[in-house]
Amino acid sequence: MRRSFSNDDLDAGLTVSFMLRLLATVAFGVRSALAARRSATPTANETPYVPVTAVEGP
Repeated sequence: MRRSFSNDDLDAGLTVSFMLRLLATVAFGVRSALAARRSATPTANETPYVPVTAVEGP
């Protein structure tokens, strides 16, 4: 009786899954970088600095 999955099948599946995730990350990164380079205005959304006030103890 053969096992449902051999270790080789599992390793191959995990490798393919990792490579697809890696390629998707690179593709979205390149897409974002190209969109940022095309933009004429800054793409960063900065929040103004708000100093933290002293916290009163109990």
